[in-house]
Amino acid sequence: MITTIVLKILLIIILVIVILLHFSVTVFVRGGTGGNFEIKLRYLGITLYPRPKKKKKKKKKKRRKKKKAVKPKQEISETNTEEMTETVAEVAEEKPDETADTQSAAEEIHSATVEEVFGEETSSIEDEKPEDKPAGKKGRKSRKKKEKKKKEKKPREKKEKPEKGESKLDGLKRKWEFIKPYIPPAWKYSKKLLKAVRIEDVKINIDTGKEDAAESAQFYGKLQAALFSVLNFLAMIFTLRVKEANINCHFNVKRLDAEGEAVVKVRPSTMIAIAFCLLFCCAKIFIPYKFRQWREKRRKKKSAEKIQNATVEN
Repeated sequence: MITTIVLKILLIIILVIVILLHFSVTVFVRGGTGGNFEIKLRYLGITLYPRPKKKKKKKKKKRRKKKKAVKPKQEISETNTEEMTETVAEVAEEKPDETADTQSAAEEIHSATVEEVFGEETSSIEDEKPEDKPAGKKGRKSRKKKEKKKKEKKPREKKEKPEKGESKLDGLKRKWEFIKPYIPPAWKYSKKLLKAVRIEDVKINIDTGKEDAAESAQFYGKLQAALFSVLNFLAMIFTLRVKEANINCHFNVKRLDAEGEAVVKVRPSTMIAIAFCLLFCCAKIFIPYKFRQWREKRRKKKSAEKIQNATVEN
């Protein structure tokens, strides 16, 4: 029961994939001399290229909390020294005889506070310096690893040398004999693959003109011949369906403008089928060739063994 359910599910999945691959991928192309070039890629009515731009959401502004202003160390030290000097001055006013001693004491306090502040800063800077990395065992280990990797690297594969007693021409002939059977199927299926590409709804509009009427007429004829020869060449390679191909001639005016558009359609199922057929044909040629080579080598080995046995007996 479980196996039958699994098989049914697998069959349904395969059918869905086959149906999806049968729908064609469409590429709309439009361009002109004005520089307006446009490409649109669609599959199952969904535009794959160019992708529609997503609207950017407006970011909500976050309210920032106000941080309390912290005074630096120098400012704190200066305030402390100022307070100390003020207290010393008050004491001096009260006792004028001890003014000299108080001034010297204030200077000592000021110098001590400054030394404390700058001493702390220098010590903090010295602490922040990165420690020297021990460059000894680690450096040696990294060098040893690099040397091992260099030794372990495989040497480049040498090109195949020609066999003994074989010239360059013989080697080229041998390669050509190997490639030759693959050319007809490759040519056949490449033509089929190009024919599977359909160029539909082709619209071409060209406006030409020159100051001289005779020159403009001659140029119009040449341009028309060139355009239709190119369209015929494309029809030989691809399946082409032209909707409009107009060339408008203007007299006494120097002008050359061109506009065109087309829809390119490709079915993934046909492309996969053609590729599978090509691989099957190549395998049909490659496997017998390898089997023949193996059989020849085996014969050579047997003949060499017989000769060795004969020499040993004699």
